[in-house]
Amino acid sequence: MLSNSPLDLILILSPSELHVPQALLCLKYKKHIFIEKPLANTLSEVDALEKARIDAGDCIVFVGYMRRYASAVDLVKKRLEGKSIKYVRVRELIGSVSLPPYSSSPSS
Repeated sequence: MLSNSPLDLILILSPSELHVPQALLCLKYKKHIFIEKPLANTLSEVDALEKARIDAGDCIVFVGYMRRYASAVDLVKKRLEGKSIKYVRVRELIGSVSLPPYSSSPSS
């Protein structure tokens, strides 16, 4: 049960219709939460979530998205297989994007 849980952060990656009910439960037990987009399906759900966040005190609610199943991530995983990661740079690219040619050494 959440009330006795040592967890500090809960990831909500479920279908969107479950985001708000699950988030409300987490906030009831004063847990920080990451909610995958969309935050909610209606403005009234957003209002209920905001009220619960305020009532929970210093709990953080973070909305974002994960790219675990994106085709570009699969390609990167294949390129990195058997290699160690020494440096990571993340960029947000919007629109149709192709990956640059593969290089085994990081560029400066």
